Amino acid sequence: MIMTIVPRAIGSLAAFGRIQDYLVQLGRADERYLFKTDTKHDKSLPAICFEAVTVQSHSSSHPVLQTINFTANKGSIVICAGAVGSGKTIVARCILGEIPTSSGTISVSTKRIAYCEQSPWLPSGTLKETVCGFGKFEPSWYKHVVRLCCLDEDISAFPLGDDTLIGSRGMKLSGGQRQRLALARAVYARCEIVLLDDSFSALDHNTEGKVVSNLLGTHGHFRKTGATVFLIANSTKHFSLADSLLVLDNGKVTYQGSPNAIDEEAAHLCQTHVRATVAETNTDLVESSKTIQSQALEVTEAMADLGRSTGDFSLYGNARTRTT
Repeated sequence: MIMTIVPRAIGSLAAFGRIQDYLVQLGRADERYLFKTDTKHDKSLPAICFEAVTVQSHSSSHPVLQTINFTANKGSIVICAGAVGSGKTIVARCILGEIPTSSGTISVSTKRIAYCEQSPWLPSGTLKETVCGFGKFEPSWYKHVVRLCCLDEDISAFPLGDDTLIGSRGMKLSGGQRQRLALARAVYARCEIVLLDDSFSALDHNTEGKVVSNLLGTHGHFRKTGATVFLIANSTKHFSLADSLLVLDNGKVTYQGSPNAIDEEAAHLCQTHVRATVAETNTDLVESSKTIQSQALEVTEAMADLGRSTGDFSLYGNARTRTT
């Protein structure tokens, strides 16, 4: 007994140590400025504005971002592109206010911002609960969001529908399903600014085309609602949807302007993550089928368990008959 208690006690001490380390950390200061406007949809002020923003890492003498200047107008779609490690995600984290700046100013029209990572964090719960988040469940709006993100077919394929438990961090779902669920969660929240960090990378070609068209197309959801979208991309395939383009290289802006006028050198920096094989684009389809099969197996096993538990009472009767 003692041999089992001691390891648990040591593990508890380690957990308390981590909690203490977290509690003694300095609170995060939000350095962003908020544009003052009385009208929610007033387009006289931009949605996002970076003025000479520099971010310096404590562990390196080289700036992560160096003198970044750019503006995203309200209701526009801005695509941020560049090689891996060029600072794209750092820009998104700065917009969120999660990374302090060494110099310069960041201004936003609202601090209620939706953020979808490439590998999204999802809370444990049912699929419906995950989409709705802390918001009130609105049946018609929920169904519309599910259709926009092409989750309706997945839900109909699951034995428990949208009552399916997604597991811790959505581990019971495929990569593409997790990304689409994160997108649905962002759309359902009705935020005025939406940050998408390579949020279509795990989708197969057909599904990606539908979701992108539904959300970012000429008649897409974000265009209709006037939301400002900051999309981080690793290829040039969606450049035509953008109102403006921001290309980064080693933490510096190498191009800013219309995607139609981009020069060859800047375009070359964006060609870093182009999926070249059909096998790669079909990964989500394979993972989705495996997920559906596993969900069906869980339901079958649960039904079998119910049958076993019901049959247990008859065993007592058989045992009594034999003893008499």
